[in-house]
Amino acid sequence: MNKTTYVCKVLTPMFIAGANQKHPELRAASIKGVMRYFFRAVMNYPNTEQLFTEEGKLFGCVKGSDGQQSGLRIQVLVSSPNIGDEAMLPHRLSGNPMMQQAIRKGTTFSVTLRSFSNSSVNHALYEALFELTVLLGGFGRRSRRGFGSVMIERKNDANYLQEGTLLQQVFNLLQVLSPGLFHLDTASSKIVRMRRSMAHYPYIEEIQETTPKANVTELLRHYGQQAHNTRSTAPLGFKLTGSIEGGRYASPVYCTAFTKTQGLVIKLHAMRYIQDNNVYQVHLDHQKTFIDNVLR
Repeated sequence: MNKTTYVCKVLTPMFIAGANQKHPELRAASIKGVMRYFFRAVMNYPNTEQLFTEEGKLFGCVKGSDGQQSGLRIQVLVSSPNIGDEAMLPHRLSGNPMMQQAIRKGTTFSVTLRSFSNSSVNHALYEALFELTVLLGGFGRRSRRGFGSVMIERKNDANYLQEGTLLQQVFNLLQVLSPGLFHLDTASSKIVRMRRSMAHYPYIEEIQETTPKANVTELLRHYGQQAHNTRSTAPLGFKLTGSIEGGRYASPVYCTAFTKTQGLVIKLHAMRYIQDNNVYQVHLDHQKTFIDNVLR
């Protein structure tokens, strides 16, 4: 058995719960779910069938005679959670900021990854995927607008220190998971995907750093305000979501906090349902405006 324990700290309020939706709770299933999401987002397979096959090798699957158990076990321990009301819409300085119970920033917790010798997956792959998930994503509601962000403080018995800039750290982990698929463009300060996938699922196209803010609360306000501004000035029917017609999907623009003053903006390729290319281009233009404003 291989084992790695991470000590993490909550950077931004985490709106997450289990069976009791009124009581904030961070569970292993929540972490594994976000890891699965980012596995799909960073890999490159020609179709969804192959994607699901490879995903099943990491996380297990139930599919007829091919069903298999996951080689990964996750244990989460939150010893003394700091729980209280937090604003889900902090950019609403006047009016209703939508207060809700959350695991507050500063709360520490541990995550232990265990993989087994009979698993075909290298334990280092699970480590890289968890570390990348923490860098790029968040846990719970409104994670795409910076909430539920955490940072790793220790890995096993050592301080968690990565060499290079923030983007270099992300790029190094991407190279472990999907070598050669992404390029770190130092001139434009962004990570870009080199090849598009033909499979129909959200995958990362670009990753950029935000301009530092005074503190993490200002960073959250900035994310929320720019999303509000973009919606209020966009054409009728515009949504910062993964589709324009056919229902509501998760936003293809993922904003997260990496430190107490700075974050990352991840642009995901999303499914589209609209057939009018001119109208679709208008929506892409507004999405770009939103990203540009968030990065400032």
